[in-house]
Amino acid sequence: MTKEQFLSLTVENISQVYSGKRHVCRCGCAGKYTATTFMEKPRTDDINNALVAKRLKRAQKLVAADLADVDYGDTYIDVETGWDRCLCFYVDEVKN
Repeated sequence: MTKEQFLSLTVENISQVYSGKRHVCRCGCAGKYTATTFMEKPRTDDINNALVAKRLKRAQKLVAADLADVDYGDTYIDVETGWDRCLCFYVDEVKN
């Protein structure tokens, strides 16, 4: 994933987003997962496309302005949103 690819993502390309502490495990104990209706098999009851879209817009603004540290993985994009806080978008497990 590149910066340009992230900036062109839409909610339809995202399976879920993690919002919480940045430098911890991602089991959910230090943050919250919100899935989209485009995720193959959501592991949470919190399915909310509008919230994911809102978080995506916020993260894309930070990235476009070069105001955030970003970790671009093959299946995720982790965007620092504040001290030890992040939004991490997952692009795997999306329905075909």
